[in-house]
Amino acid sequence: MKVSLSHLYKSYGPVQALVDVSAEFGPSEVHALLGENGSGKSTLAKVLAGLLVPSAGEFFYDGERHDSVKARSAVAAGVCMVTQEGSLAPELTVGENLLAAELPRRFGKISWSQVRRRAAAALEGFGLDLDPGAKVGALRIDQRQMLEIARALTLEPKVLILDEATSSLTGDQVEALFAALRRLRGAGATIVFISHRLSEVREIADRATVLRDGHLVRVVDDLPGTSDHDLVLSMVGRPPSAFYHKVAVEPGEELLSVQGLRTKRLRGVSLSVARGEVLGVAGLVGSGRTSLAETLFGLWPTDAGEVRVEGGRVRLKGPRQAIQAGLVLVPEDRKRSGLVLGATIGANLSMCRHEEISQRGIIRGRREQLVVDRQFGDLRIKAPGTGTVVANLSGGNQQKVVLGRVLATSPRLMLLDEPARGMDVGAKSDLFQLIGDLVQEGMGVIFISSEIPDLIALADRILVLYEGAVAGEIGRAEASEERLGALITGAHPEPMLAKGPR
Repeated sequence: MKVSLSHLYKSYGPVQALVDVSAEFGPSEVHALLGENGSGKSTLAKVLAGLLVPSAGEFFYDGERHDSVKARSAVAAGVCMVTQEGSLAPELTVGENLLAAELPRRFGKISWSQVRRRAAAALEGFGLDLDPGAKVGALRIDQRQMLEIARALTLEPKVLILDEATSSLTGDQVEALFAALRRLRGAGATIVFISHRLSEVREIADRATVLRDGHLVRVVDDLPGTSDHDLVLSMVGRPPSAFYHKVAVEPGEELLSVQGLRTKRLRGVSLSVARGEVLGVAGLVGSGRTSLAETLFGLWPTDAGEVRVEGGRVRLKGPRQAIQAGLVLVPEDRKRSGLVLGATIGANLSMCRHEEISQRGIIRGRREQLVVDRQFGDLRIKAPGTGTVVANLSGGNQQKVVLGRVLATSPRLMLLDEPARGMDVGAKSDLFQLIGDLVQEGMGVIFISSEIPDLIALADRILVLYEGAVAGEIGRAEASEERLGALITGAHPEPMLAKGPR
């Protein structure tokens, strides 16, 4: 189905999210939407899906004019969107979520045996090894994302919109998704694909439309003939060479020492982090990366091992003890675990600073605003003001708010679990610059990422986990995608160790 937009505008009060945007998405093509966080990509996608009503403009489905489309009529027309925020109901089962649009009935009542049977068949067709009766809230983030995509594909949409749908997926999962998209494209569907990963865009997209600050910058009809340099320049207005380059910091004394850490998911993990150092942690989904961060933050009990902070042994019985020891966690799923989405930027930033901004247990508004305004400026959050609701921010700016919250506790070591997920090059550059500033001030950082180039760009050493154990450790100078890839997949026969500060 052909979708056309003409002179589209969308504003939120004084903020212009879309300004005079005209675009066209044709059948039997994958059309990429490119731009940095806050460029208007998600807003445009939601207008297409009927989730947002434009302030002005018109659009056409197969030549039929619409001033605006509501979500119900968009679905009836065959338009389906997988949003960044996700729309699965965590308290319901996999089967209930998968077949929510049309739960099978028998004699007027839902047939739960058919729900399980149909869901199992659909999951097998998408290569998903999930129990139809499992609660969605218990799934990993990548499993939830795949289920969200599978639910959209079961509707056999004429127009499928994917907003950063690959940000939490493994390489194998991305390949499975791309195979499904190619089949859908071959059947004549229109696919709008949003991703910050240019390698993915090049692999799956036929054409691209670039947005910047709500404006249409260019339409790229010849993706193979357009360099990454030109695409990035179009997206952010500056060349890739202007982005983050790590400032060399001489590591100080040992800050964190972990010896023989064992849990249900970890098998004798040992590591160390010095002041002024970034320790990268790599590994496949399920390798123990997130379990390591959550265990150090006191979220999981330990069976054995020793943790020392600045030489003193600590028992991390819970997050309170971890924070008191100077450790803070930026979780993998910021929306579920790191933010109060319905609250304002100011409320989120001040939540960990109530003691500083209160007097006799009462929060003083003026003190709070001074503290919040300073953080808002230091973190370079792009929003009209601190009164903006966090749910309305781009992914990159939401992540800055999470960082602001944890920094309020004056930590000595930050545990960052996939902090750059869903970020474009510009937002990622801001994040890396902030991390660089923190380590120059003497903080230690554990940086967990599935993006090998990010680890190589930021980390002083990279620890690789495989099936809950340390597969090896590589120094910055020796790190390469090939060597890391071998360790990550368990292909390297011997651990390669680059000893850190002890």
